[in-house]
Amino acid sequence: IDSLLMGFGLADDRMHSPNEKFEVRCFENGIKSHVALLDRMARGVGT
Repeated sequence: IDSLLMGFGLADDRMHSPNEKFEVRCFENGIKSHVALLDRMARGVGT
């Protein structure tokens, strides 16, 4: 099974720590990236 992991957090987000954070800007950029990826996959770009 082919898989793809896309991370959008920053090095200082401290994921899974008591004081973790995730900037809205990163969340929005992640959404845009996923939309672009799904669009390219649907059109068969890069195959």
